Amino acid sequence: IDMAARKFDVQVHVAKDNLEFLNMEVNTEQVPTITTICNFPSMKFIAKISPTMISYELLDGEISIVKYINQFTMEVATNSYLVKGTTNLSLNENSYLFKVLSYASSSLCFKEWTTNYHLEVIDKAAWKVNVQAHVLCVD
Repeated sequence: IDMAARKFDVQVHVAKDNLEFLNMEVNTEQVPTITTICNFPSMKFIAKISPTMISYELLDGEISIVKYINQFTMEVATNSYLVKGTTNLSLNENSYLFKVLSYASSSLCFKEWTTNYHLEVIDKAAWKVNVQAHVLCVD
C-alpha cells in the first residue's frame, strides 16, 4: 500500500489458477478514478471507473477481444434530471461471443455496437419524460 501515491496491489489465489490484480489504483483527487488490471494465465482484463465513464476490456496478449465503454453526463435538479451518453461495445471476430452470435443468427452478429442515449425527466410531478436512443451496429 502506497498511501502517498494512493495505490495498492492485491493478489488473489484461486484453487487451480493464480489470479493477479495488478495496479489497482484509487484516485481521490478532483476526478476520482479506479483502474484495475487482472492477469489471467493467457488474458488480461482491464477495468476503469470514473464519475463520467465506465470501461472494460479483455485482451488476449495485445489483441482486444471485447471492449465496452460507457461515457455519460448527469444533471440533477429539484424536480428534474438528465442522463445522456454514449455506449460502445466492440467485439473481435475471433472472440467466443462473436462466434456464438454468428452461429445463432447473422442479424445478431456485429463487430461494433454504438448507442447514443438521452433520458430526461422534465417534470417529476407531471410525469413528463423525454427518452431518445440511437443504435448503430457495424458488422
